[in-house]
Amino acid sequence: MEIARGMLGEEQLTLSAEAEAVLADVFSVMADVHDRENGNGRAVRNLLERAKRAQALRLMGVEGRKSRADLVLLRAEDFAEFVLPPVPGHP
Repeated sequence: MEIARGMLGEEQLTLSAEAEAVLADVFSVMADVHDRENGNGRAVRNLLERAKRAQALRLMGVEGRKSRADLVLLRAEDFAEFVLPPVPGHP
């Protein structure tokens, strides 16, 4: 999570509380999958880049002028593609 916070801070982006919870869950799943790509800076950067693209598409659908707060906030829905459906019997 620290890598993500650092990358977001460099771009002056913030996470909503819900987005932070989703991201923590995604990182938890990534940690359970012992893959070369999981947990490293490149994986985090790729995930954040995809979330920023989702944010841009979301904001394109919002009519009118966007506030600075709108432009710097990543919301849970921007990470929707990374959320897996719950598995029965698993927390």
